Amino acid sequence: NQAMDDLTQVWRTAWGDFFQQGGAQLSTSGFFRPVPTLMNGLTVAVFGKSPLAFHLGNLLLHLGTCLLGLALLCRLGWSTIGATAAMLLFTVHPMQAESLAYISCRPELCAGLAAVLSLWCYDRYRRDAWTPGLPWAMVAYLVALLSKEVAIGTIGVVAWLELTQYDDRRWSAPLTMGAAILVYGVLRLVCLDTQATGRFALTEQPFVALNLLGVYLQQLCLPLSPRALYEHLSLTGFQLTTVWGLVL
Repeated sequence: NQAMDDLTQVWRTAWGDFFQQGGAQLSTSGFFRPVPTLMNGLTVAVFGKSPLAFHLGNLLLHLGTCLLGLALLCRLGWSTIGATAAMLLFTVHPMQAESLAYISCRPELCAGLAAVLSLWCYDRYRRDAWTPGLPWAMVAYLVALLSKEVAIGTIGVVAWLELTQYDDRRWSAPLTMGAAILVYGVLRLVCLDTQATGRFALTEQPFVALNLLGVYLQQLCLPLSPRALYEHLSLTGFQLTTVWGLVL
């Protein structure tokens, strides 16, 4: 990606379509992910186009998520042994191999770390009355959204925390964090001039969603290959993976 050679171009590229960087015009995805692009540009600026630097960067992002996840589970009442066992399983599970091995999977790593940081800050705000926790949680949540769109699910975890972890309910706090979604939406509308073309017809999308859930469930319980395997599967009809998706 020649756009990574100059930081000025990196900044300009980061706020465009994630799959149209560097003039490659690979596809029109409509994906808005400036954070991993900026991190890639900074990596090249400091270390050059070094595979080792990118791999170590990915590894540090992943290990940071795991350590922060361990701290969060302990705060939520898990025993030290239980939390450590859970995070060790998450850390070394074969499903993580793709995110660590591919530069193009850095959005997952950035979003994961920022989302867990957001939850940790939020829990400190609620459990320890740490006032800065709420704005920091919102900032971290925005960073997660600007890393990968799926991070929007973090707000659902915050709602679950309110329902299960605290003596009182403060629904205004998740709504305040929801302001990050509004900021993300405005940035996306202002900066992004492409729309997702869509790989599947509307009638096929329910099957695709269920089949992908089924593939991920299979990889979680019986990891046999990288999860990019779904790129080579037919996902548009009812099949065994559809059943696994329904079960999940």
